[in-house]
Order: sequence, then C-alpha cells, then structure tokens
Amino acid sequence: MFLWFYNLCFPFVFLALLPRYLWRMVRRGDYRAHFGQRLGWYSPEFKARLAGGPPRMWLQAVSVGEMLVALKFIAALRAQAPGLTLILSTTTTTAYRLAQERTDATVEVVYSPIDLLPLVRCAFRTLRPASLVVVDGGLWPNQLAEARHRGIPTALVNARLSPRSERRFRRFPRLSATLFGRLDLVCVSEETDVPRWSRLGVPTANIRYTGSIKYDDSTSFLPLTLANGTSPGESVAEIWRKLLPVLGVSPDRPVLLAGSTHPGEEVVLAESLLVLRKTSPHLFLVIAPRHVERTPEILKSLQPLGLRVACRSTFQGTDLSTARAGSLATPDLLLLDTTGELGTWYSAATVVFIGKSLTAVGGHNPAEAVSARKPVVTGLHMENFADLMRFLVAADAVVQVGDGRGLQEACARLLVDAPERQRLAEAAYQVLGSHRGAAARSAALVLAQAKHSAC
Repeated sequence: MFLWFYNLCFPFVFLALLPRYLWRMVRRGDYRAHFGQRLGWYSPEFKARLAGGPPRMWLQAVSVGEMLVALKFIAALRAQAPGLTLILSTTTTTAYRLAQERTDATVEVVYSPIDLLPLVRCAFRTLRPASLVVVDGGLWPNQLAEARHRGIPTALVNARLSPRSERRFRRFPRLSATLFGRLDLVCVSEETDVPRWSRLGVPTANIRYTGSIKYDDSTSFLPLTLANGTSPGESVAEIWRKLLPVLGVSPDRPVLLAGSTHPGEEVVLAESLLVLRKTSPHLFLVIAPRHVERTPEILKSLQPLGLRVACRSTFQGTDLSTARAGSLATPDLLLLDTTGELGTWYSAATVVFIGKSLTAVGGHNPAEAVSARKPVVTGLHMENFADLMRFLVAADAVVQVGDGRGLQEACARLLVDAPERQRLAEAAYQVLGSHRGAAARSAALVLAQAKHSAC
C-alpha cells in the first residue's frame, strides 16, 4: 500500500523540486556528463562492459561524506575479497569526481538513478547487481523494493539515524516498517542503535553492531594501483607537506585548521585569526568549506578584513616539488577549495575546528581530526554526531564553545599549551578505539551475506 502511494505521489513531488535540483547540479558543475545515468540510460560501451563480466556488488553513497566512507569500506572489501568487482553510485558531481579519482578500472562509477520505478528497473536490468549495499543513508523505496523483487540481498552499512530522523519515522510506523523491513542487514555504529533500528521495523536478527567506519582509522585509502604505479592516496597525502612551504609556512608555524565550514563560520574564523595573532603572531589559518562552490561567496565575505587569501585550486596540477620554498607572497590564510583532501590536511594542524557547529546546526565528523591526533574544538551544535560527542565530552577530550569569543579564548589557550593539546588529542584518540576495525567487520558481514545468497 505504501509503495503504491509513494509511486503515485513521488512524480509530482519530484517535478515540484526539479528546478531546485537542476539549479544545484548547475551550481556544482559537470552536470551534463553522464546525465542519462540518472534516468537509467547507459551508453552502449558501458552496457557491453557490464554484460561481459560477472554480476557486481552495487555500492551506493549519496554525496562526498558517504563516498569517503564508501572508499574505506571498499578497501576493507578488497582486503578480504581481492577479485571483487563493484558498481559505485552517487548523486552528486563532486562525489562522482572523488570516486573516479580514488578508484581503478575494477570499480564502475555511475550516477544513482532517480527513484522513479521505470528508471530504477532500467538501472537494475543494466547493472545486474548481485547485492545492493547502501552507505550511511539514502535509502530509496523503489530501489529497495526492486532488489527484493529480484531476490537481491540488501545491506545498510555504517547505518546513520539521527534522533530527529528517528522521531519522524516513528510517526509513521507502517511506512518505516515497509521501508526498513526490506533491509537484510544493517550494520550499526553503537550498541544502543540496535533497539532504535528494531523499533523502525528492521528485524533484530538483521542488525549487527560493528562500530562506525567513519571513526575507523585502521583503513585510510583504497589498496589500489593506478596506471602511473601509485596508490590513489599517495599524491593527496603529500600535498600539504609540499604546498605549505611554498606559501612560506614553515613546519614550526602554528596552524589553525577549520574543517567543513558553513556560512558565517569563515568570517568568525578570519576575525579570530586577527585576534589570535596578538598572542600567536605567526598563526596561519586553513579553511576548508563543506561546499567548495561557495568559494566566491567566501572570498567576498573576507574582503573587508583585509586578509591575504590563497586558494588551493590555484595550485591544482602544479608540480609543487619543483617550487622554491617561500617563492610566493605569504598569505594569511589558505582556502581549501578542493574536494576529497581535507582528511589528509588535518595532519598539518596545530588545532582543529569542526564546522557546522557554531553558526549552523548539526556539526560534521570530528573522527578524522581525532585520528590524526589533533586537539579538537567545536561549537555547541554537534547533533549529527551526538553519540561520539557524548563519549568525547565524558572523557574531557574535546573543547566546545558557544560563539566566536569562546573560539578565540579556547584557541588562544591551546596554541600556547602544548601539553594540553597532547592530552586532548590522546584522550580523544582512545575514545575511537572501539571503532577500529569497523570497516573490516562490516565487510565480512556483507561478503558472507552475498555468499549465502549465491548458494
């Protein structure tokens, strides 16, 4: 009944949202390339390539955050099943580019089809998946229903369920049971998540506690080899080591790094830089906005402060190894307007601020900064990572501030107190201990499920 109602209403809802959907695609760029895949249409060459090989595992990651988790998960899959072939789908152009950069020819990167039943059926006919694995969230009713109809096992790994989403779903128990009841395996991050997912309609026998892949630092990059003989992570990991000296930032200079910032936070950070330089005159600021398409807006907002800003994209494709240290005019801050690099830049930081926590609500994942053994400062709004934050706060392993002044005071203390920075970093690193190996545990369950289904 729910699926019938969904298919009746979804086309009208989609048409109403279509202008915004298209505007976002145009804003992010590269929207024309492979657009037909969103409609379940694939090139003859693509069809021939898939028709000539074995059925593949279909792994779905909605956007960049989920894609980074998916790449770690694929690394764990490959460690246990080296010959595994995959289809990796996403909905955003930035995540698509990231997937292409970090995978090899054994992974077919595609756009996820819009969840209209005829389009979904076309996708399944072409992709011929042996199993369907969704990362974090982004569950689509028709996609799950079609997988069930075709006898294809489904799994949700690194299952994410915010308190807000849980409340919404619990208002409609029949809808929740219909949607989540089709999942054959759900890998959850915390033991307390088991009864939460069960209440939404997932059979308890299908729920497994594995820990969070996001917080698992035991797997960082795909164990792949590209055509030039390097791994996808090698060149990315070295960028900050080469770029900062070119900008005149020596290894002994303190660096305040702000990850995944949202509107308003960039100005607060830039203003904080001016204040903090009174006690830490050599402080350098690196800002990594969550959405790189906001770069022109950010640059405009920073102009009144009179700061010299360098953009990471300016050096895209530049051979930094041949550039002379300090050969460029030293900027006050670097805007990291590229995608997929933030995780490696945390190692360059003296202190890390986590975005979407000061002027916006929800927060972003602090695990990569913690894994890099860096002290973390956040705003009060970390709702999207409430469980992790609860453990970090209990261990006195994070600093939370309520406004820009609080951010300045916290950073001022940490920048001159190396023992306290180390204490915070080590305490937070210990909190993540229970999540190490989460990718491997999740991969083992998914592979066992696929093997059982094939028998």
